[in-house]
This record gives sequence, C-alpha cells and structure tokens, in this order.
Amino acid sequence: MFNLNINYIFLALFIVFFYLLLNYYHLIKAKTNHFKNLLIIIRTIILIFILILFVNPNIESLNEENKNIDLIIDNSKSMSYKGQNINKNIEKILNWSSENFINVNIYLFGDNYRKISNINEVDFTDDYTSFGEFFGSHNTNNDIILLSDGINNYGSSEIDYEQFNSINIIGFGDNDYLDLDINIELVDTLIYNEKIEIDVIVNKNITNQKISGKIFLSNNNNNQKIIGSYNLNKLNSQEIRLSLSLDEFENFNTIYIDNSYQEENYSNNSFNLILDNVNELKEKLLIISGSISQNTNYIKNIIKNNLHDYDINHLYRINQSMWNKSIENINFNNYDLVVLDDFPLYEYDSKILNQNMEKYSDKILYFLGPNNFRNNYILNYCDCEYLQLNKSILNKKNEDVYYNNKYYYIQPNDVSFSINCKDNENFLYNNGNSFIKIKDNIILFLIPNMNSFSSSLQSKELLFNDLLLSVIDNEIYNNNRLFEIFLNSNNITLLNKSRIDIKFYKNFSDQKLFLNIYKDNNLYKRFNEFNRIDNNHFIKELLFDSSGDYLVQAELIDNDIKYSSNKLNVSVNNIDCELMNKGLNMEFLSIITNNTNGILYPYTDIDGFLENIEISNVNNVNYTKYDFKNYSYLLLVLVFLLSIEWYVRNKVGLV
Repeated sequence: MFNLNINYIFLALFIVFFYLLLNYYHLIKAKTNHFKNLLIIIRTIILIFILILFVNPNIESLNEENKNIDLIIDNSKSMSYKGQNINKNIEKILNWSSENFINVNIYLFGDNYRKISNINEVDFTDDYTSFGEFFGSHNTNNDIILLSDGINNYGSSEIDYEQFNSINIIGFGDNDYLDLDINIELVDTLIYNEKIEIDVIVNKNITNQKISGKIFLSNNNNNQKIIGSYNLNKLNSQEIRLSLSLDEFENFNTIYIDNSYQEENYSNNSFNLILDNVNELKEKLLIISGSISQNTNYIKNIIKNNLHDYDINHLYRINQSMWNKSIENINFNNYDLVVLDDFPLYEYDSKILNQNMEKYSDKILYFLGPNNFRNNYILNYCDCEYLQLNKSILNKKNEDVYYNNKYYYIQPNDVSFSINCKDNENFLYNNGNSFIKIKDNIILFLIPNMNSFSSSLQSKELLFNDLLLSVIDNEIYNNNRLFEIFLNSNNITLLNKSRIDIKFYKNFSDQKLFLNIYKDNNLYKRFNEFNRIDNNHFIKELLFDSSGDYLVQAELIDNDIKYSSNKLNVSVNNIDCELMNKGLNMEFLSIITNNTNGILYPYTDIDGFLENIEISNVNNVNYTKYDFKNYSYLLLVLVFLLSIEWYVRNKVGLV
C-alpha cells in the first residue's frame, strides 16, 4: 500500500511546470520538427526529477503479517467417548483462521504437552488428562483456543493466569450425560470368632432400570465364589451384609459383582479387601456410636490410620431403640480398647456403661459428640460437670498447648456450654473449660464437633489432629513404638499418586532411612529421599506404573542395626481413569475463561464461538518511508539528462 502526501505548494509548482512545458513545446515546434519529441520527453523527465527533489514527497510502504493463535486440543481418551464429531469443529476453526489471515499453531495435551505439525496426529489416545502439563509447559504469548471436556484426572490443575493471554474454550461433553453405572463399595468389616462380616453397598445411577446379580469373592484359594446377591429393581441402593468364615480369605482378596449389563464403566464393579496378617491374632477394638454423626467418620479414620494393630467391631444406633448389632450383654473385657462415640446418650446406655466400667481396666477413648450429653454418666465418673449456659462463650487458649515436649495450636470456638473437670491431667481453655481429660484408664476428648473443628485449622504446623494422635500414642502405646508408616489408601489407582507418611515416636537423628516396595516377594523399588515435615515426620509420594499387589515397609539403619516398621499391603488397580468421568466439567472451564478474559461455548455452538472470539494480538504492521534527497543516483540521472538536452539543443540551434 502506498500513501503519497501532496500539499498545495506541490499543486502550484505542477501548474507552473505545465505552463513552461507548453511554452517549450511551441518553441521547439518553431525551430525543428525532427528533434521535437525527443526534447519534449527529456525536458519533461528533467522537470519531474527537479520537482520531486524540491517537494520531497513522503512515500510509505505498509506490510502486514498474519495474526498467531495457539489451538490446544485435549487428546485424552475421554474426548473420543463423547460421540461428538470433534474433527469437524477443528476443521471449522482452521477454515476460519485461514479466512481471517490467522496463523494456527497446534498443540496436544493429555499424557504430555507437545506441538504437532499434522492434524492427523489428533487421535484421542492419551491415557489420562493432565492440565498441569499444559499450564506448566505452554510458553507463547498468543491467544489460545482450547478444546477439552475439562476433566483433569492426573496431577495438579493449578494455573498462573497472569502468564496467559485470553484462553477461549470449546467445551465437549454433556452436563446431563448419564450412562448406566453399577458400583459396589465397602462400608465396614468385622472379624470375630474366626468369622468375618463385610458390610457392602451396591448402587445404580438410573432409577427405572431393573438390576440384580451376584456378589463374588476371588483370591488364590477361591475363584468366582458366590458369597451373596443384590436386587436393585425398586431401589437405587442396597446395603448387604456378607458373613463368611475367615478361612475363605487371604491377605489379598477381591469382591466384585457380575457385569452382564452394558455399562460404560466396569472399573467400580469391584474392590480389593486387604486383611493384614489374616491368620495372626490381633488385638480387638470396640467402637460404640450412640448416634451416627460427622464425628463418627472422623473417629474411624483416626483409628484405622493410626491403630493398625486392632481389629474393629463397630456398634452403632440406627434409631433410639434399634442397633445394627445387639448391644445387650456387651462385655468390654472382650476388647483391648473401647472407643465411645457420643455414647451414652440415654438412661439405658448408662446402664450398659455402668455394668462394664468398674471391672474394665484397659483403655477407653471417649469422644463427646454433638448430641445430648447433659446426663452423660461417663462425665460424672471422671469428675466432670456439664453446664448449659445462657449465652455463648469463647473457648480459647492464650498460648499453644504444651504436651510431650511439643506445642500444639487449638482453635478458638464458640460454645453454649461449659465442661469443668477435676483432678488428674486436664487440658484447659483459659476460661476453665476442659477439652482433653485423662483419668486413670479413660481419655476424654471434649470437643463436640471434631470433624469441622479440625478441618478448619490451616495456619499452624501442629494442630488438634496432631495433639489427639500424640495423646493416643502416648497413653495407649506408652510411646514404645519407634516408627510407623501410614498410607492414605490401601487401594490405589494406577498412575495416581499416593502418599506414605513415616512417623517416628522417638527422636530421629541422622540415621539411614529407606522405604522398600516389594512385589511377588522381590524388591520392586527402594527410596532413600523424603520430604521432611518436621524432625519426626517424613512423607514420600509414590506413583505405581503397573498394577498388582505390593508390600510396603520402611527400614531404619542405626549403627549397623536394622529396624523395620510395620508392613502395609497395597493393591494397585488398573482402572482407566478416562472412563470414569465422561461428562463436562463446565465449572473448571469457566474458571479458566473468567480469569483470562476468554469465552466459553459448547461444542454445539461452534459458529457462535467463532463469531464472538476476539484475538488480542492484532496484525503486525511495518511502515517504510522513502526520502528522495538521500538518493544520490537521482542527481546523477538529472545531470546526465541535462547534458543530453544541451547536446541536442546545440545540434538544432536552440539557445
């Protein structure tokens, strides 16, 4: 593109030039006709060159470069299961970009993040979706068009939005997408008298679908042994109790339901039941829940994750007069540890407690609970008094709690009651309320809603959970354990990270610490590097790359003496995580677009998306300006032309 700037002076000079040229024409016409045309041409060119050099017009050259945009495609397997023609949408985007002179760089993400040169490389075969790979690896300043269902099933999905220009998203999937899905889940297990009771729940997701089938057990000794049945013709959920001989089980067991129905996801039709040292006698633990609450799940998790050497029997009240198992004639002396969860609540509960308390000498853990506890017998037994207040008061510690050579933070909370305890060891708020009381063989935790209380703590290193575990360990085990390992779950999905916690109960110095993973009685992996939480707490994140059964054990070498931790059995399931969720995570995708000033459209409205998208990196424009005074060759041409004219004029006799 050229832009010629001409002012009024240039116009006036042009008029003068035309007048002189006309006079010159009449002059040479009178002198000679032979050289007339040649002289006119020469004189015209000379006058044009003089005019250009005098006026020096600005001539600018404009060059435009195409815009750039990054097309990023979710190449995971879940995208291919949605039934939409994604390739047609990609083709429309490429056509739109071509029509608007936009260069497109194409990237794929899923297992990893990579740039491709051929659209045929889009095959939707990546085994999982990692938005972290995309967020962490993308390094251009171009605007982005993202095609994805928003399902992140591996790694972190955190994003530093400041490093991105607008991310514009086409969402694939259906919020109302619903395939038939049947699943079985473990509720509880109880081992006693060489028998095992397993409580399971079988669920279906479609109300009007009639579903029924068998429940099977599989291990080295049993293959497809029928151990129960389910019927979901009228219900969407059914709780089933399976009662079997302990001889039927081994350390590693699989319980599953038949899969004759056409499901899209069969991975949740089974679960692995791991029984540590099933043939060895373990200590017995009794939990009595006077009323099921949020505390109950919190307490059971605490026990299962930290009291690994106990078999658990859980009694809980269904309604005021009904229990899941008979509580009559319950004998505390049959158990090595008793846990009371919001129990006793009623006068009948107190009678049961009363008949056991005087003759039971092992440890009792008592958790207050959020329900009625005004007439709670155990409070009186431990010299504690409950008082209902007229107005709420703030339970608060002026300083952190000091226990067993460590400081712990206890969060302030508003309560409408007070609990005051006497004698023995007592943890108090500054207003005199007790929150932990230790009397003889009884340990009382006097915070009614421990689940919300503990989960709300964020700022301190050692919190209420840590204090609770420290008290349990010190009072129950007499602090004679050296170290233990804990796993967030015994059943792990392939390619999903799991966390091992290693906790020392005595001071850890600089001994050599190892974590050993065994498979098929052989050493599979060995680690000696850990993340240190504090002096006596280490963690290690594990990623299993093959399915199967494993054994995990920590090892400590101190002065050539080897110490071993407890053993954990781990089952790694080969579950296709891309099959487990085939819907659309619109909420996650909306967060991305809202924070990057992008737009979000469903795949069904690709035309609306392309009409409304705005690309911020506008066309690159380069301007070039020409200054004729700087071109010396123009002067040389002018001198040459003047010389030619002078020569011709002399030939024809023009003065």
